[in-house]
Amino acid sequence: GTPLVTFRVLFMTGAADDPHGKEGVAALTAAMLAQGGTRDMTYEQIVEAMYPMATSLGWQIDKEMTVFAGTTHVDNLDAYYRLVSAMLLDPGFRQEDFARLKADAVNFLKVSLREGNDEELGKEYLYNIIYAGHPYAHHNMGTLSALERLTLDDVRAFYKQNYTRANLRIGLAGGYPPNFPKTVEASFEKLPAGAASKKKYAAPKVAPGMRVEIVKRETRATALSLGFPIAVNRSHKDWPALALVASYLGQHRSS
Repeated sequence: GTPLVTFRVLFMTGAADDPHGKEGVAALTAAMLAQGGTRDMTYEQIVEAMYPMATSLGWQIDKEMTVFAGTTHVDNLDAYYRLVSAMLLDPGFRQEDFARLKADAVNFLKVSLREGNDEELGKEYLYNIIYAGHPYAHHNMGTLSALERLTLDDVRAFYKQNYTRANLRIGLAGGYPPNFPKTVEASFEKLPAGAASKKKYAAPKVAPGMRVEIVKRETRATALSLGFPIAVNRSHKDWPALALVASYLGQHRSS
């Protein structure tokens, strides 16, 4: 078997759970866990400890879920898991980490998205139009006005309410010892039980007919995106085939 062990720790919470006026708190909470210190270690100490193991803990947020991912050699499994479990279960929530990661989020929205990536900006603008007034409307990283007002207490409250066992799914793969899953299960018992979310989000109402939106800004290039809504979603039998074609065309469009 492989000497590598891969983790996926998924919480069924995401940007759609941002309270009104606190858009961005879900992403900032995830960043604080994956790129912040624990109660006993600063983030610099964590990075230093992971460096010789050639590993890290990544994070990704979507509308309704947040995933933390990492891979380590089985020889380092105990040391790596001690770090990762402390990061997710015993976060330090330090003010200096909060200030740094909030600045990163603001910088991403202000600079990377608005000035550096026409295609992503176009997609996000489209989301804002389609999902106006809907929990899906804002970017997963939040909005500038809300981010500026967020506090460390907002992050603590979001973590306490949403990082629960009811929202938790854990995936393990690779060459871990037979008793390791029990170790993981036992440590995550530390989280509050919580209750499974009953939220169901309504489909957006898209008006029929053609609509053109032009985003004006200083740029050396112009991006055009054209499309129309279709009824195929992930539960449809044609979804895998369409996803495959979209992936193929996406890889070959520039050639």
